[in-house]
Amino acid sequence: MARLQLHFILFILLTSSFPIFAALGIKTDGHLDIPVLRKAYMESEFEIVRASLEGFLKNHDKDASREEKIFTHMYLGVIFAADSNSEFKAESHFNALLRLSPHIEPVDMFVPPKIQNMFDRIKQDFLKQAEYREKFDAYGNPLVVPARDSLKRPAYPKQAEPAKHGDSVSDGEKQSWIWWTVGSAAVIAGGVGIYIATASDNEPPQKTISADGRIK
Repeated sequence: MARLQLHFILFILLTSSFPIFAALGIKTDGHLDIPVLRKAYMESEFEIVRASLEGFLKNHDKDASREEKIFTHMYLGVIFAADSNSEFKAESHFNALLRLSPHIEPVDMFVPPKIQNMFDRIKQDFLKQAEYREKFDAYGNPLVVPARDSLKRPAYPKQAEPAKHGDSVSDGEKQSWIWWTVGSAAVIAGGVGIYIATASDNEPPQKTISADGRIK
């Protein structure tokens, strides 16, 4: 009977003390007291920080601010990454963190090289997948993006170029070329005739010698 009472007392103490530890770093309005949690982390109180942050994320996931979510996922990721049995949880929190802030780094947390290398690998994979999703759809098909030149440059009708030697020419083009040639030849011939007639009128009369030797 006494042993049963002792177990009951221990159960009451454990269950009543747990909310005290879980409430560390939680304000009366339910939001995080980040300086208190950061201080506890720097003092290696990892289990207390983990319990507080997991309870906060469970109860305030929808109304938590972006900064509170970033802090929660960062610190939970680092704490879980320290234990090889909880690396899957660490990767889950790091991916949630990168979705909120893709270029963040765990600064001022004094993480060991093992955790830093893990975070760098997850971040590199996350950024590579984000770049892939910008170029391909869920089935691997390239996303069609209109060319910039087609959006800026209006299409103008192309001017006809003169036919080169050996190119095929239509009948209409042949006829217009023939009439143009004949007309040019007529103009040139008329100009030559006028020049000859004018020159003959202005030419001085030729002198001749008569039978008696006089110059006429």
